[in-house]
Amino acid sequence: MQIRLRLHIYFGVISLAAAVTFVVLWMYGIPPLNIDGIQSAEHRRAVASLENLVDKSRDAFEKWFVERRRELQLVVRDEAFSRHAGAANEHDDRSRSAHRAALQRRLGMIQEVNPGAYDYLYVLDRQGKVLAASDAAILTGSALVQSHEAIHKDALQPGLTEFVYLIQQAGEPVLVVSNQVQGRDADGLPDGEVLAVVVAGISLRAHLTDEGGATERTQGHGGALMFVGPDRRVLGSPASGSGAAALEKVGNHVDPGSEGFKVIPIGDGREMLMAFRHLHLGASEGLSMVALRDSDEALASIRATFARLLGLGIIFFLAVTSLVALAARYIARSEHAIRELNATLEQRVQDRTKELNQANTKLLETLVNLERARDDLVQSEKLASLGALVAGVSHELGTPVGNAVLVASTLKDRSLAFAQESPGNLTRAALKDYLNLNVDGLTMLVANLQRTVELINNFKQLAMDQTSDQRRKFALMSLAQEVLTAMRPRLKVLPYQLVLDIPDDLEMDSYPGPLSRIIINFINNSLLHGFEGRSAGTMKLSATLIGLDQVEIRFEDDGIGMQEHVAKRAFDPFFTTKLGQGGSGLGLNIVYTVTTTILAGRVELQTAVGGGACFCLTLPRVAPVVQQSGQDRTVKLSDNSGGESLERLACVPEE
Repeated sequence: MQIRLRLHIYFGVISLAAAVTFVVLWMYGIPPLNIDGIQSAEHRRAVASLENLVDKSRDAFEKWFVERRRELQLVVRDEAFSRHAGAANEHDDRSRSAHRAALQRRLGMIQEVNPGAYDYLYVLDRQGKVLAASDAAILTGSALVQSHEAIHKDALQPGLTEFVYLIQQAGEPVLVVSNQVQGRDADGLPDGEVLAVVVAGISLRAHLTDEGGATERTQGHGGALMFVGPDRRVLGSPASGSGAAALEKVGNHVDPGSEGFKVIPIGDGREMLMAFRHLHLGASEGLSMVALRDSDEALASIRATFARLLGLGIIFFLAVTSLVALAARYIARSEHAIRELNATLEQRVQDRTKELNQANTKLLETLVNLERARDDLVQSEKLASLGALVAGVSHELGTPVGNAVLVASTLKDRSLAFAQESPGNLTRAALKDYLNLNVDGLTMLVANLQRTVELINNFKQLAMDQTSDQRRKFALMSLAQEVLTAMRPRLKVLPYQLVLDIPDDLEMDSYPGPLSRIIINFINNSLLHGFEGRSAGTMKLSATLIGLDQVEIRFEDDGIGMQEHVAKRAFDPFFTTKLGQGGSGLGLNIVYTVTTTILAGRVELQTAVGGGACFCLTLPRVAPVVQQSGQDRTVKLSDNSGGESLERLACVPEE
């Protein structure tokens, strides 16, 4: 009990110290070792986010302002607008009204295309009289036009086509842009004569509105985006009340005409993160855009996370303490159980060993039964192939044997008829016809009997190859033709054909029986699986010599192909997609086993859904010697690396 208590105390103290140390280091880091905590990293992230915001805002505002200036320049350079401005002071009242109405419509179109972009627009002639305006109050002589007298004076000076001013209007910062409308010469080019001036007012405060809450999401509730003039006075800010008063002091920390970042105090022990950027608007070079964010608000999430982690650490400590107590109790119980188990361990081991021996015996019996079943199935496959050969050869023998019987019976009938003729009626012509008929009939009879002998000899050779694994030299083309002859009766009634592309002089010193069974299995596989649902198809058996001692045999069809999971298991024993429909699951497994053992080669499958299947056999031209011993066959191969013999067990029953 005393050991468990000490273990409990030691583990609890170590866990608590580790948790507290981790949380503190995670929060504050180790500055002397240049290891920053999450608070420093979050501070840098907040600074980078604020600078990114003010950069994007500055770039967006400058781009937008350049587009407004370009828009106004296109208006004053328009030939029709210049014509209307020049004719707006004609003596004819009707004509003057029409031209002013055209100017009025053009100003209205500008405001409609860019809603909220302009506070006002008006056109001023050379005498300072308003010709057209976006607001009717401007036409009646408002104080706005009077406050722009200095602007009008500069704008009407020849040679300077555009001016940009930053002014305070009704307590709001406004950018005023003036553009000269010049006359046109005979070629339609500006002649330098000032006909009128277009004045546009753009409010800065409109661009500080936080539409959609984007600024609040980026900078928090205490953040703001504002403009600061060259005199360090805040020109526009979305804040109001006490917040606006506090933000008014921000301008004192801005360096006009430059860019940077500062941390500034704003009272009540609070600090603000401030990023400022210089604006290039063609007006005062000291106009700046400022982005602010409350420092406490930027780090609030980290501090809240720190508090939560600290709470989790305490909970973790209590949980670990409880677990240690439970573990100590469990250890005591386990010790008692171990002592009891040790007393009966030997008997339990003996019982378990007996059970394992019984299970192993059953597994060995099952394995032996499976091997026997597999051997029986392989033998059945051989006999089935032999049966197909018998049927095929019987079908092929029918034609020459039938022809021979027909010729023999015809000769017999003619001979009997000739014998019944009286010697006195026998003429030279009749004798000559009889002899010619006999010669032709005997020629046909000999040809059909030779064809019969050829088929029987081929059948004998193929049957011997099918039922035994004797090694001999053979021409690969002849072996393929023998297989084709045996399979022809089945192929005749099916809409599929087998094409042979094998050199006549390609000879092998190998085992024709296993090789012919492989070809037959390929054909059966295509007929049963590859051409399912197909009304026509082609199989091709080709062979090429690789170097001097390797032969590549390819069997391919243009059938439906195989899916990926089927192709991966194609050579597995007892795997078939036609279980109960003629498929045994041993055809391709026999191909793989015979190829890699008796023939000492390798087989590869290339297939795709809808792209047919291709089996590629790579075999030695001279097969290794197969030594038979009992019911196992061992193939001895030469190891290229060390010259030692490698034995590969074929596991094929002895015929």
